[in-house]
Amino acid sequence: MYLRPSKWRNAARRRTFEALAHRRIQVREGCASEHLGSAYGGWPVPVQLLDRRSVAYAVGAGGDVSFDIELIARTGCVVHSFDPAPAARAHAEKQADPNFFFHNFAIWSHSGELTMYRAANPQHMALSAVDLQQTKAAVTVPCRTIESLRRELGHERIDLLKLTIDGAEYELVPHLDLAGWHTRVFVVNLQHTRPPREAWALAAMLEDSGFVPVARKGPAGYTFVEESCVQKLRVRADPF
Repeated sequence: MYLRPSKWRNAARRRTFEALAHRRIQVREGCASEHLGSAYGGWPVPVQLLDRRSVAYAVGAGGDVSFDIELIARTGCVVHSFDPAPAARAHAEKQADPNFFFHNFAIWSHSGELTMYRAANPQHMALSAVDLQQTKAAVTVPCRTIESLRRELGHERIDLLKLTIDGAEYELVPHLDLAGWHTRVFVVNLQHTRPPREAWALAAMLEDSGFVPVARKGPAGYTFVEESCVQKLRVRADPF
């Protein structure tokens, strides 16, 4: 079968983005991190910055919460996972870890309702606020802001925040108060819904606000760490 023109253009944009996105985002060398979770759903993180007192928010659970579960196992932290897809809820409810909490709504820049779009493959549960796969198959889901949740849940800090939100990161990241939440680790996947220069600009904005990339997953997934923690990673990775 031939791809529809829109799908062909989307695939071409993705390949171009993936070839260019990382060129101006330089990962800081010498900072230790470990890959937690599966090859698909896992991420590299500096686990030494987290412990049983830490709180992590993982936005975009999908059908793979292996990162969330291994993060709990390695650090003893509490993980709150978010995804609006009904299938994601069914998958998450199979987890029995007492430190894992799932919330069946989207995270966005306002609380209320949000229009999201289904994946091209009906067997895939992913929803995108920016119609990543250009299906135009819209659904309306409940959404909340991270700040409203943080207050409701009584969390003074969000030590780790992970965003895998299928292209909506460009809209959401500028609304995040990472400094106010005392966030130390920020994980984000940059999709091809914007030109590479906007991925570079988003990374530069994070660096200007005191976060530096210390690890990369694939062509455009990055783990950022708050600047004051970088030296701790270097000291612990190379104590001599």
